[in-house]
Amino acid sequence: MERLFEITDHIIIRSKPENVFEAITKADLLSKWCPQSAISNPKKGGSLIFYWPNGTIIETAFDLFIHGKCVSFQFGPEYVSIHLTERDNSVLVNVAHSKIKTIQNLDSIVHIAQSWTFLLFNLKVFIELGLDFRKDH
Repeated sequence: MERLFEITDHIIIRSKPENVFEAITKADLLSKWCPQSAISNPKKGGSLIFYWPNGTIIETAFDLFIHGKCVSFQFGPEYVSIHLTERDNSVLVNVAHSKIKTIQNLDSIVHIAQSWTFLLFNLKVFIELGLDFRKDH
């Protein structure tokens, strides 16, 4: 029986929501913490292309785009939704990875969970400290 799987994660970033939102939607900032490089047309329906060091390219588009609040897009075998909630002097970043088929190789599900946990941490240190902990970028 095929079932859909969902992975959720979150992190708190000391910053203004607009800074975090720009880092997850603007190509020049995306490449500072996530892909090697990117092309982004930050608006609903706008294209989003990720280029990875191993040559992988993921082309998608923003299905949901509410400026400063949330975005959603297909990302390879998963559907990603990122929601921002302002808190005092910080932002709670919630990420949901949904529509993952559990019949897939379990290694890919573990990879999704581990990769995005690292990427959220890297987003945090990029915004708060200007650092990037990726080895290959």
